Amino acid sequence: MRKAMTPVTALTEAAARINDRNLAERLPRSGNGDEVDQLTAVFNDMTARLDTSFNRIREFTLHASHELKLHSP
Repeated sequence: MRKAMTPVTALTEAAARINDRNLAERLPRSGNGDEVDQLTAVFNDMTARLDTSFNRIREFTLHASHELKLHSP
């Protein structure tokens, strides 16, 4: 049973290391097309979308801050 859970354990540990500073990193896929590999692909797609969103928020905040500095007394 332990051997069967090894890919799930590895995926869990890799996913636990994801944070707002490393969203561009991707979880390793096995490439065998099983359910765990498909779940990994979904996680990778989700973190890619989150990375895009975080970057947009950072850019918006940077531009807004710059505009506020330009127009403040």
